[in-house]
Amino acid sequence: MPEGKALILDTTAMSITKPETLPKPIQRALNQIAHSRHLI
Repeated sequence: MPEGKALILDTTAMSITKPETLPKPIQRALNQIAHSRHLI
């Protein structure tokens, strides 16, 4: 797995466990990344 993808996975996991610690635009971006990953 490329490092960049692992980093996205870690960041997404963190956003799922502590969503309240992230600003809304970042949450939205992470959600879009998570959804687009399912399509790839």
